[in-house]
Amino acid sequence: MGKLKPNLRLKALRKEIEISQAKLAARSGVSYPYLLSVEIGQRALSLPLAETISCATGIGPMWLMGREGKISQPLTPAGKLYTR
Repeated sequence: MGKLKPNLRLKALRKEIEISQAKLAARSGVSYPYLLSVEIGQRALSLPLAETISCATGIGPMWLMGREGKISQPLTPAGKLYTR
């Protein structure tokens, strides 16, 4: 489950790093309503936004897009397991 569900991965990421939607939106340079719409699946997560979130969090954009790894194991941009 969740392999190609970027919205579920976005939510998992926020829980992993213990950050609110509003704070992640601010760090990523997007509005809170926009980030919320991506997280609940109303809008698709674009690669440019995944890359921006990656820069803000240290999580790999390919993991966030659902193109690699398991939803329960966030990966870094280098493909290694994410650790705090």
